[in-house]
Amino acid sequence: MPTTLHDLRAAVVAAATEAERASALNQLAGELAQQSQYAESLAVAEEAQAAAKQAGDAPAEAEALRLQGIAHWRKEAYPEALRLLKQSLVMVEGLGDRPGVARTTLNIGLVYK
Repeated sequence: MPTTLHDLRAAVVAAATEAERASALNQLAGELAQQSQYAESLAVAEEAQAAAKQAGDAPAEAEALRLQGIAHWRKEAYPEALRLLKQSLVMVEGLGDRPGVARTTLNIGLVYK
């Protein structure tokens, strides 16, 4: 599993399908957020959402929304963070993704902290 930004960017380029691209973009967005590069993380997560939507990959779309919410939270754009995180929560609930519900609920709680 690629972990460096270079490897993650290469995985995005190498993706053979939109679903693979969405997954790789989500991984890249998450790593960028871990490295406090929130503006780039947000842009990459928005790209991931578009790719996931095009691929019909609802779990990847929900993750992209969650990552966008985290980026907005870190940028102290709390209303936008909550809007995106709640949208992600609705999606993961609909998918029956209990770990996703837990992660997203935790992120919502952090916005209110």
